[in-house]
Amino acid sequence: MSGWLAKASSSLRQENTETPQPFVLTCECGLEHNGLRRNRHQRIICKTCGASLFVLPKDVYPAPVARKPKKKKKKGKGHSRGRRKAATVSQRVVRSVASVPAVAADSLRTLGLKLLQSLRQTVTSWLTAFRNFWTPFRLIILGIVIMIGFTLTMVARSRGLEAARETVRTAVEAGTSALDDGELAEARDHFAQAAAALDRLGRDDPEAEQIRQRWRETTAMTRLLSQDLYALIEEGDHAAAAGIEDEWEEEFQARHSGKWIVLELPVMHDADKDTYRMPYPMPVGIEGRVVTIDVNVPVMARLTFGDAPRTVIMAAPVESCSLTNNRRIWTLGLDTDQAFLWAHLDTYEAVGFDFDDWQPRARVRQILESQAEAVGALSPTSEQL
Repeated sequence: MSGWLAKASSSLRQENTETPQPFVLTCECGLEHNGLRRNRHQRIICKTCGASLFVLPKDVYPAPVARKPKKKKKKGKGHSRGRRKAATVSQRVVRSVASVPAVAADSLRTLGLKLLQSLRQTVTSWLTAFRNFWTPFRLIILGIVIMIGFTLTMVARSRGLEAARETVRTAVEAGTSALDDGELAEARDHFAQAAAALDRLGRDDPEAEQIRQRWRETTAMTRLLSQDLYALIEEGDHAAAAGIEDEWEEEFQARHSGKWIVLELPVMHDADKDTYRMPYPMPVGIEGRVVTIDVNVPVMARLTFGDAPRTVIMAAPVESCSLTNNRRIWTLGLDTDQAFLWAHLDTYEAVGFDFDDWQPRARVRQILESQAEAVGALSPTSEQL
C-alpha cells in the first residue's frame, strides 16, 4: 500500500516537472499577461492600470488519457449522413417559415408606429399653428364679428317677420275687398300672398287657417269645370253607346283634367274598409248607368260619420272619368292631395248653389260651420256669412 502511494506521488511529481503549464490572463484594461504556472500561486501587477491579477499554481493531477474514437461501421454511413442533412434542411426551413410572421409583424408594428408618430406630429403642428394664430386680440375681433353678424341676422329676421305681418294684413284687406266686388282672380292672388306670408311666419292658428281657406276657395272658383258634371258624364255615356269611350276618356284627360269641381252630396263611410263613397243621385244616359265619385281623400278623416250618410260640401280637381269593366258604372276620380272642405257661405253662394226646402240656408250654414271647425278655421259669424 505504501509502495503504491510512493509510486503515485513520484509519478505526479514527474508529470508536473516534465509538462509546462502556460497561462494567459486578460486584465480589465484589455492587456494580456502570459507565462508559466509555478508550483505556488502568483500575483501579477498590471503595468498599464496597476490592477492585481491572481495566477493559480500548477495542476498536480496528470492530464487524462484521451480515449481512442470508436470506428463507425461503414454500413449505413451514407444513409445516416443523408438523414442528418435532411434534418438540417428541415430545421432551416422551419426556422425560415417561423421567422416570416415575426418579420411581418415587426414590419407592420414599425409602420404603424411611424404613421402614428407622423399623425401626432401633424396634429401637434396644426394645434400649434392654431394657437399661434388666435391671439387674444384676434379672439376679441372674432367675438365682435360674431356679435355683429348675430345682431344683423336678428334684425333682418325681425324686419322680415314684420314685413310678412304687414303683407298678411294688407293682402287680406285687398282680397276681401276684391271678393266683395266679384273680382275672384284678384282676390285669389291677394289671398295667395297672405297664405305665403303666413307660412313664413309659421302660423297655424284658426285665423291663419281661415285665410288659407279663403285662398283655396277662390282658387277653386277661378278654375272650375267649364261644363256641368251631369252633362259632361252624359256626353261620355253617348260615346260609350257608340263604342268610342276610350277616345272620349283621352279627350277628357286633355280638356278637363286639373279643373276644379265643387260637390254637395251625401257621403257614406264604410267603417270596415275605412273608405268613403259619394253616389251620384241621378242615373245617366238611356241605359241608366250609375255615377260614383271617389272621395277617399284625407280631409274626410276630419269629419265624424255615423250609420247614415252625411252631407259634405267639398272641392277638388278632377283627374279622370272612366267606365268600369262591366260597363255599368261611371267613376269620377279626384286629386286627393288638393281636395278640401268648404267653409264660407259667401263663396258657396258665389259658386252658384241655390237654397231650397231640401237644403235651406240655415242648414248649409250649419254644414259649413262644422266643416270650418273640422279644418281648424274660425267659424264664420252671421255677419261674415
